[in-house]
Amino acid sequence: MRKNHRIITLTILAALATLSLAGLASAAIYPTVTVTLVGDEYTFTVNSPANATYPFGYFQVDAQVAEAFPYIPWTQTGPWVSNVDQVWTAGRFPVGPFTSAFWRASRAQEILPGTAWVGQFKLTVPNSAPVTGFVLTMDGVAGQNTTQLEVPGPFIVPEPSVLAAAAFSLMGFVAIKRKR
Repeated sequence: MRKNHRIITLTILAALATLSLAGLASAAIYPTVTVTLVGDEYTFTVNSPANATYPFGYFQVDAQVAEAFPYIPWTQTGPWVSNVDQVWTAGRFPVGPFTSAFWRASRAQEILPGTAWVGQFKLTVPNSAPVTGFVLTMDGVAGQNTTQLEVPGPFIVPEPSVLAAAAFSLMGFVAIKRKR
């Protein structure tokens, strides 16, 4: 009886070890993202290893950039992958207090796994300073195989003239209120 217990225990442990090793072998491998800022230009560099788990077809930067219709304070270019300009859909949309820039590939334009590649995505934001933002990468199917990386993104720094105008407006309101 004791021998059967030992055999059952060893069998269960062997099965668990096999499942653990299989889980490690099938763990998702995503690109890494680094960012550099030169002047007003943010360059987000995506490095995807040859053994990446999924195709790559989506890049999004969520950052604290104010939208003021019709003026949009930033421009975006890229992505370049291995010095080839990928013709991806680019755009921007508000997400709560943040505004996002995104690049999306069609299924035909996805970068398939199997070879290492480097892609560069650039944002030019006048009067900006880096703050914490998010970069999302996924395989091009919305909501699936997403990896989210916290990286610096742009933050609009108000121009001195805008700050001065706001201060004078506030002083005017205070003066009118006092006079009444």
